[in-house]
This record gives sequence, structure tokens and C-alpha cells, in this order.
Amino acid sequence: MKPRVLVVDDQNYLRDATCLMLRGWGYAVDAVASGVEAIELIKAGTNEYAVIVLDYCMPEMNGGETARRIMAINQESTIIVFSGSDNPDNILDSWDSGAVVFVRKGEDGTPEKLRAAVEANCRKFHETLQTLKHNHCISGNQKIIASIGMVGRSSALAKVSTDAINYQDKKENTLIMGSTGVGKEKVARALHTGRADTFFPVNCSNFSNNQGLMEAELFGYEKGAFTGGLSTGKAGIFECARGGGTVYLDEIHNLNLSAQKSLLRVLQEKAIRRVGGSKEYEINFRLICSGKADLFEMTERGEFLPDLYYRIDVLSIVIPELRFRKEDIEPLVLYFTEKYNLKHGEKKKFLMKTVRYLENYSWPGNVRELENAVTKLLANSKHATIDPKELPSKFFADSNSDATYVELEKKHEVEKKLLISSSLESTNWKVAPAASRLGVPLSTMYDLMNKFGISKKRPAEMIVN
Repeated sequence: MKPRVLVVDDQNYLRDATCLMLRGWGYAVDAVASGVEAIELIKAGTNEYAVIVLDYCMPEMNGGETARRIMAINQESTIIVFSGSDNPDNILDSWDSGAVVFVRKGEDGTPEKLRAAVEANCRKFHETLQTLKHNHCISGNQKIIASIGMVGRSSALAKVSTDAINYQDKKENTLIMGSTGVGKEKVARALHTGRADTFFPVNCSNFSNNQGLMEAELFGYEKGAFTGGLSTGKAGIFECARGGGTVYLDEIHNLNLSAQKSLLRVLQEKAIRRVGGSKEYEINFRLICSGKADLFEMTERGEFLPDLYYRIDVLSIVIPELRFRKEDIEPLVLYFTEKYNLKHGEKKKFLMKTVRYLENYSWPGNVRELENAVTKLLANSKHATIDPKELPSKFFADSNSDATYVELEKKHEVEKKLLISSSLESTNWKVAPAASRLGVPLSTMYDLMNKFGISKKRPAEMIVN
């Protein structure tokens, strides 16, 4: 028996025609006439739907809002928007709401497109009933990412890994930008090619309100320079890293302006004086810094010195947030699960359907938050497999519910650009195949590209700025 499909369409004859096609292909089908009825049916939980075929233009509640509410209740089902409208805004709203395919009614080949979409996503639904396990067919992206000690399979993280590999033998100052928890220190360690003991990580958060402590740690100090110092004085990190070491200044945006000026002076003069001393020491080390993704905007607000920014941003790597690379969540969950099982001598596993809920969460704390969540679920579960019923309520609600309208719209704009550009990248910037992959007419694809200023020749990393 093939999986069950739910059809949602307010027009009786179109709903009946769609049901007739699906039953002819062997699917068990239920049908309702509105988004409200669909939501009530999903809440009741009487049947488990592999796919929901959803009209967009419906009175009372359109397809986008219906899809959002369904996804907040149940993220195991796949939503296919099946609409007679090819309005670009409707298509974008469908993607924003969580739909994976947009199929236009009445076009040549529509039945074949709908059938292919339903079959492909029913196969994915079957996979959710299995447990998460190793896929021995390792992709090229996974190999590149693993080579720098990270876990994932997304093109975005593969780009980060490729940049890190390309910059390994470079001596220029390098800036890694990204939100908390995305893995900036792992990338910094991948850039370092020397011995492990010549990598000096420094958390600048410790110096946010204490410039003297920063100077003592980085520049060193002479005997008697201050109360509590070693009686013999101490070499600073910059001095210890001379001759091939790497200094990693993490979260550099936390330094106040006075501390930034002190650091800038050292980088300009390429020499340091210990606190309380007069002798100058030449410095010769690889400098890697990390900061927030909006570090440049901090310079415009007067919170970060422009001269220091341009001094440290010779080479740069930007690590996208986890919510923009959902492909990495599955391999990360597997990695954290195996790590937990090895440590505790257990054999617990996640159901794939549980992983789907994790993939649809926004993860404000990025990879660090994901690891903590996986560890907590494994530790608290009394069962061998982790079922969606064990997930906290936050995984079943709209993660953007507390965001302001402007913030939400801005996030959606970025997501739309990423979706369109990634489809173009996957087809080597051939517009027709990319449009087909997204399930939109070619004319609509060009409208979308024009709307977001996406040129066929523009690299994806420029599109999202």
C-alpha cells in the first residue's frame, strides 16, 4: 500500500480531479476544501500523511499560511503547492512556508510533474520511519569538509573548507566571520599548519573591560610591572608565537576601542614592548581573528576601528549560520549520537522523522546548540530510538514567532536569494534546469532573478550581501 496523501483545494471539480489522478496512481487519498479543515485534520492525527497537495489561492486562509500552520504542528509531511497561479510572490511565499515543490496547474506535463513530485517525496517519507545511520557513499563535499575536521555535506560548508585549505600556506592576516557556535575556532585550527603547541587561542571576551589584562596576556610584562604579576616577569602570547606560530584572537569585536587602538599599534609597527618594559621585540606570527558577521557594520557605527578592520581582513572566510545549511544537520546529529554512544557504551539512535523536526528549527546557537540538544535528548530518553514525541515544544512552533516583522521579512529575503542562487549553482548557472528543479516556469524564474538582482554570472556569495 502506497502512503496516504491529503489534497486541499477549495474548488470541488479541481479537488476531485486531483484525487482521481492520485488514486489512479495507487495512493490512498483524503480531501478537504479549506486550510482550516486541513489543520483540524492534521491536529486530530487520525491519519499520517506522507504528502499534502495544497492549492495556494483559497479564501479565508491561503496556501502559504496553511502550510506554515501545518508545519508548526507536523513537520514529517511534505507539502507540494499545486496552484493555477504563477505569481512570483505566491511562489516565494510557498517556499517560505515550507513547501518543497511548486507545480502549476494546467501546464503541459502537469500530471507527470505532480506524479514525480509525489513519488519522490513519498520515498523520503518512508525514510523518516527508519533510524539515522551511516551512508557509506561519501559525497565530495563531505570529504572536503572532513579534511578540516568539521562535519557536514552542504555546499556552503564545503566552500568554507575549500577556502581554509587554500589559505593554509598563506601568511596574511585572516578574518573568520560568523555567529556564535558556527565553528570559527575549528576553521582557525585548520588554517594553522604548525605544531599543535604553536597555536595560541585567545578569547577576547575575557578582555572586554580590561585593557591592562589584554596587554599583559598578549604583550607580556616585566618584573614589578603590576601587583600580582610573576616576580620574574612573563613573555606574552605574541612573543611566544614568534617564528612560525599562529595567534587566534576569537570574538575580537568584544575589545573596546582603547584596546583596539593598542592592538592596532602593534600590528602596524610589527613589534611589541612588554608592560613595564622598554625593550622592543619584533613579532613574526600568523594572525587569525574571528568576529561577528556584522563586523564591518560595527565600523560604520563607530564601534570598531576601520583601520584595525582593514588590517585583519586581508583574507576572509564567512561561515553561514546553521539554519542556512540544513543539509549539515543530519550528519551532525549522527556524529553527535555516535560520540555520545561511544562515551556511554550505549546504542541509541534517532528516527529520521525526528531529524526532520531538528532540520526545521532555526538553531540560534548554531552547531553548539545542536550538540547540546542531541546530547540532552540521548541522556533523557529511556528508549533505544529517539521519537519526535520526546522533542521539546520549541521544535513544534514557529521559531520566528518573537521576531519583529521587519526582521522576519529580512530573513526571508536572504532565504529566498539563497534558495534561488543555490538552485542555479547546482545546475552550473543554467536557468532552465534550475527553474525545473524549483518547479517554476522559466519566465517566472527570470522574474525572480530580476527581483533579487541575480545575474547568471554573479557568484552566490555576492548575492546574499
